[in-house]
Amino acid sequence: MALVILLWIAYVYLVDRCIFHGLSFGGFLQTVAVLAILFVVLIVWSVKRMIRPAARPQQATQRPAAPAAADSGSVTFRVAGTSYENEDGESRQEILRHLKFGDAPWADGPEDLTAELEETEYNGETAFAVMVNGYQVGNVPRANIRQVITAREHVATCYVSSVRILGGGTDSDGKQLNYGCEITLEY
Repeated sequence: MALVILLWIAYVYLVDRCIFHGLSFGGFLQTVAVLAILFVVLIVWSVKRMIRPAARPQQATQRPAAPAAADSGSVTFRVAGTSYENEDGESRQEILRHLKFGDAPWADGPEDLTAELEETEYNGETAFAVMVNGYQVGNVPRANIRQVITAREHVATCYVSSVRILGGGTDSDGKQLNYGCEITLEY
């Protein structure tokens, strides 16, 4: 509909320029060329809007409710607190770097990663440390705590099915990039 309206406006503009302003043949061709370019841009823009993918589904970390007792599924989320040090002073960034590259004794290879959640407490509330190959790399984000608690209490099996070490290296300015971790919890 917008295309039809714009075509009509362009037609009226062209007629106005020709009849009321005494447009020469060269000016007429120039005006037609400019309008043709605008129409091509408009058509490309319209087609892109029509084939644009639907809105992305809400990420699992934004689920408002925890699963019911009979439900099962999975949730993938980024581990929180990967840039902090552990209580023993060990850098989580160093642990993640070693895990990503499969350095011994942290891992036998980059694909040799297993994770589990260890229940802890933070500021008097239940929290979960994310342990990869026995080393703490961070914590379950606050937004996922209730979901993890419910899954562990009401579902027969609740385990971390995949672990990915993300990031690292340097950016285009040579600045060191932090490592991160993403896990998938199956329940």
